[in-house]
Amino acid sequence: SRHGDWWESEMRAGIRLASGHERSRFRLDGESLAASAYSSGYRLMGIGGTYRLGHDDLRELPDRQAALIELSRRAANGHCQAEPPCTIRFVDHKGREERLDYRPLPSAPQRLPDGETLDALRLEAWNPETPERRLLFAFHPRLPGLLLDVEYRRDGERQSRMRLEALEIQE
Repeated sequence: SRHGDWWESEMRAGIRLASGHERSRFRLDGESLAASAYSSGYRLMGIGGTYRLGHDDLRELPDRQAALIELSRRAANGHCQAEPPCTIRFVDHKGREERLDYRPLPSAPQRLPDGETLDALRLEAWNPETPERRLLFAFHPRLPGLLLDVEYRRDGERQSRMRLEALEIQE
């Protein structure tokens, strides 16, 4: 969502015993993205934690929510076509530097909750320290950062999957 010159990205997920959320505030200036605030929290069987990062923590690298926006923007503009893998760096919920290598995948039809079908932007990403663990992202082609589907795979086998089930676009 847009708030003046700032954008906000929010993700929430939950199942019976666990829930989590993340929120990022950032500014887009042409081709650059500047993150300024991040918050997250999780609960697992009644135990959990909350985290916050401010402007000073995000001065050099974006948080992981802002990094998802940047990753989808790179997918949309054809970044990383010549010599994959490419790399994106960001900070995790505790402010520690993280790295994902990624490569584009061919776009594929994806059905939205309202029945519309569109060609999703797809990427495969992995931490170079654990290349057997892969994330397969499917992003909306016109709404940067909107995850339509993400799979987590280990040793080529799908371990888990999150899929967009509801979408409400407010103009």
